[in-house]
Amino acid sequence: MNSGLTMRLRDIDLLLYQGSAADVTGGGLNGAVQLAGVFERRLGIAPQRIGEHSLRTSANRPTGWQAHLDDVRHDFGCASQAWAKSLRAHRRIIGLLPRCSVAMATLPQVVKRHPRAKVLWIDAHADLNTPDDSPSGYLGGMALAAAIGRWDSGFGAGLAPGNTCLIGARDIDAEEHAYLDTQPIRQLDVTPNIGTEIAEWLGDAPVYIHLDCDVFDPATLPADYAVHGGIDFDGLARILTAVSADRLIGIEIAELAATWPDGRQAPTQRLVDVFTRLVQER
Repeated sequence: MNSGLTMRLRDIDLLLYQGSAADVTGGGLNGAVQLAGVFERRLGIAPQRIGEHSLRTSANRPTGWQAHLDDVRHDFGCASQAWAKSLRAHRRIIGLLPRCSVAMATLPQVVKRHPRAKVLWIDAHADLNTPDDSPSGYLGGMALAAAIGRWDSGFGAGLAPGNTCLIGARDIDAEEHAYLDTQPIRQLDVTPNIGTEIAEWLGDAPVYIHLDCDVFDPATLPADYAVHGGIDFDGLARILTAVSADRLIGIEIAELAATWPDGRQAPTQRLVDVFTRLVQER
């Protein structure tokens, strides 16, 4: 097992998605832009900007999952193309997303290029709902389900349930529980032994990491859909030590709120610190 996760800086594409994402608050975009600025300063890599943000007010905001899906279709298509281009060029990805919904466009490209890829879905939620069983109709809660093929988003699928690991999930809907009971999706809590458990599960497969910032304890990092409990920065570092450098495809970070509700700034630099220690060229 490699003791660190390393990417040579010349091999990295920093991809900032700033298009529509079925985001009803706007906070996720602010967090992604803030992250992009910190990564750019730390790594000296300019972000590639994907999509054009358009402000949705109560008067022009889509209603219902289908309307949201139609609204994001063009920008998600741009994200899909950008991920595909980086993967074809054998670039490793640091992707910054406002909402997890964008993963329904990115993950199919990852598994198309790397059919054996295993995905670490680090999230307080399972995001395994479908339009037929979602309690809220929120598109972000259907992202992983689309990538696995539980429903057809129009952006592809291909991720095998057995190549999927939920880490830190603690807010799972009843229908998601029922689905998980029938599938070989691995579920792990963040314990002191998490690194060993993940490394054993990964074996020699290539790996892609999806991090939703609501996996953190709300006192550690703000997220619009925060859930009580969760990990701290040391917990994330323990997870990352399990991944071998030569098998890493990339990472994507979603759902960071730029501030807490009381106006305090998110410790974005602390989050980036965990990754920049691991992406510096040896």
